[in-house]
Amino acid sequence: GVENKNVVSWTAMLVGYGQNGYSEEAVKIFCDMQKYGIRPDDFTLGSVISSCANLASLEEGAQFHGRALVSGLISFITVSNALVTLYGKCGSIEDSHRLFSEMSFVDEVSWTALVSGYAQFGNANETIRLFESIRAGRLEDARNFINKMPFSPDSIGWASLLSSCRFYRNMEIGKWAAESLLKLEPHNTAREMVAESKKKKRRNNDQREQREQKEHRHRIKKNKERGGTNGHALRLKYKNLVHVFSADDRSNPYSDQIYLELEKLNYKIVQEGYVPDMNSVLHDVEDSEKIKMLNHHSEKLAIAFGLIFIPPGLPIRVVKNLRVCGDCHNATKYISKITQREILVRDTARFHLFKDGICSCGDFW
Repeated sequence: GVENKNVVSWTAMLVGYGQNGYSEEAVKIFCDMQKYGIRPDDFTLGSVISSCANLASLEEGAQFHGRALVSGLISFITVSNALVTLYGKCGSIEDSHRLFSEMSFVDEVSWTALVSGYAQFGNANETIRLFESIRAGRLEDARNFINKMPFSPDSIGWASLLSSCRFYRNMEIGKWAAESLLKLEPHNTAREMVAESKKKKRRNNDQREQREQKEHRHRIKKNKERGGTNGHALRLKYKNLVHVFSADDRSNPYSDQIYLELEKLNYKIVQEGYVPDMNSVLHDVEDSEKIKMLNHHSEKLAIAFGLIFIPPGLPIRVVKNLRVCGDCHNATKYISKITQREILVRDTARFHLFKDGICSCGDFW
């Protein structure tokens, strides 16, 4: 091993874990670093805050925010940008915007962090207040605002504008957004996104999810071997413990309670009008088996756990490293309505805030 480890060697290790998807390990390394009395610099603190952002761990990230204030490291743009990203990725858009406004100097990373924060929240009617216009469908104003920005939005920002163009059927600005998106991501299906129907897009999302699941299998296997949890599909934090869920999973010590809660929920949402979306199951099995598979998706397991253990009045926050399937999205709307709970789901595309039977994404994701 390296003798006389200093802040540079510790930071290199922390960044290595963080950039390769092992965010939990990166946070642990930072804690170990503290035990050895190593004082973090702005790059170290910015990196560990970024790892908290990737985990959507608002509680830990807020603690590092406090540390940045006390130490004075918040004056460094690397730390400020990481905090803007943290609050954006955790769904605290107002905090993200407030931090951005307080910065004495902003760069391209600052702008894209803020725009991405709004974009990932995914509300076709209210997202990206920076644009001031998508709430009212004034897409021309959105274009003017983007043109006046000192830096161009990233791919998530363009994708969000494209979603709104689809919603308001504005092909002209939609074409501009698609072309801008394609410059950043040449293989992005932006042109098809403008024309495809809502139903077809949902089906494509499900197919994309299966491809993503396949891509993750090797990482999941490796991660299991090393005792980690990063490769799993969905996580929920409760009392400083990360609970991990995968489809049809019974490894949680409270599985009996979770599945009982799911049965009750399913009965109630069916009474409310929920109909299982068989298209969300691409396996060639009987309908009864498809319904059973849908009922035990990871999102539903995590939400049931949250309803049991997270006190009423507090939002249920879950993080998924794949896209939310169409059926879970629809079911969660019903669950939020019958339970009168706010449910915040972060998937690979954006945030979904479910409240009173409505999702913030306007059913476009």
